[in-house]
Amino acid sequence: GGGTTNWGGDGGVPDVTDRMSQMSLEAMKAKTRALAIRGTRGADSGKTPARSWHSLLESRYQQLLQMITTLPQHVHSNRSIQSDSVFWKKMDMLGVPHMPVFRVNYTNEVYTKYFQEKVVKRSLPVVIQGLIDSDPGWEGAREKWKTPDIMEKFYGEVPVCIKEVDQSLVRIPLRMFLQYAKEAKTDFPVYMCEKELNKDLLGDYSNPEPFRDDLYQIVLPEEERDHPWLAYLLIGGRASGSPLHKDPIGSGAWNALLYGRKRWCLFPPDTNVSMLEMDKYDATAPPAYWWQDVYPKIVNDSRIRNIEVIQNPGEIVFVPAGWHHVVINLEMTIAVTQNFVLPSMLERTSKTLAKENPALSRVFLAQLLQTRPELVKGLYSDLKSQCNPSLLLGRHEADRREGDRAWLRAERMALAEEKRKFEREKALMYSEQQMRDSRRKGLDAEDAEEEEIDSKTKTRGFARNDAEYKKHELKAVGRARRKSKRSGKLVVSRR
Repeated sequence: GGGTTNWGGDGGVPDVTDRMSQMSLEAMKAKTRALAIRGTRGADSGKTPARSWHSLLESRYQQLLQMITTLPQHVHSNRSIQSDSVFWKKMDMLGVPHMPVFRVNYTNEVYTKYFQEKVVKRSLPVVIQGLIDSDPGWEGAREKWKTPDIMEKFYGEVPVCIKEVDQSLVRIPLRMFLQYAKEAKTDFPVYMCEKELNKDLLGDYSNPEPFRDDLYQIVLPEEERDHPWLAYLLIGGRASGSPLHKDPIGSGAWNALLYGRKRWCLFPPDTNVSMLEMDKYDATAPPAYWWQDVYPKIVNDSRIRNIEVIQNPGEIVFVPAGWHHVVINLEMTIAVTQNFVLPSMLERTSKTLAKENPALSRVFLAQLLQTRPELVKGLYSDLKSQCNPSLLLGRHEADRREGDRAWLRAERMALAEEKRKFEREKALMYSEQQMRDSRRKGLDAEDAEEEEIDSKTKTRGFARNDAEYKKHELKAVGRARRKSKRSGKLVVSRR
């Protein structure tokens, strides 16, 4: 939700100490309890505490919210986006030309292999309609997440992360952020992405049926597999959203919208992202600025293919792996999303994961070989090159030691074979060199013999026009030419 920001000392930041700004919820409670205890002790001398524990904690939360919302990137309204009626009127209409997104109704067809083969494996973005309204697993979300006021009634006191500052999570009660999201009027409102969902929130929805066979869940310890690994609760006001990005570690994603409307623009994996100005409009820039500056250029560019959709409440957007996408909230929204890898995505994901995160790739493939070996038959070469067999043979120390010994034996055999191959090639090269040397020696001996005969012929005093002299002269020229071929030098005939 915006990344790490070093805000200390920047202009526009309220007077809040660094220690208090980085406090977690537990640290703030401990600090507040200490203040309350000191105030209570003061009552012995006739003094009464100025504030109760609750009011002190509320004050700390207000300070944290003010600290985040007054960061330089979140406090300005340089373009007055919120009051730009022309901009929002354009955002309510899909651009032309654009590729429409396919819509799939919630039926039994979604649960079959047809959906995996025709949609997921082909990397095709779709919108699933009717699932949230029909699936019993979403009954809690339908009732409790219907509007911000209803959600505040059920979960108003739940602490949520609104920002990461210097690698510390800043948390405040959900009710405070909901109130802020309703009233935010800046160009870049804070967008909440809460990952650590409590059991009550997790119990309000279920992983949609088409995406339940998530292979990434197997990398978690068994006691944690009931909690989704890459699930996020997303809440934001109008003009908040996500910058242009691609989901990490080769994963796809589903995004279920319960309240409000979102606008999406998606780009296939083969898109030249340099034309989308991804670096300029990153997580530190207001999402609306990309739609104002870059979007009008790409809609008329024949080199760029894009798919657009306006997501309404009750719809689930499926984003395939490798697709870049940018999202803006057309009004205040409440949504939940999760990244995943399905069996039909495994071949492509294994290659991407090996490049982006080799360490996670080794653990993932090792666990996959233990739990779902039927899926990795076609990926054996990847497993062989990425995984240590000590991980593949089991969790017990004896198995790991045996795996290491087997791995060393295999390495020694491979090295011995390479050495034998090298010796064979060396012997062949040596024999060929010997043949060339012996041939050269034979030719040199023959030439020496002919030169000796030639010298004897000259000493006999033959005349230059003598036939025998001419014959020996031609032989000498031939010897010189043969030498030139061996030495690589050009020899001109003595005649």
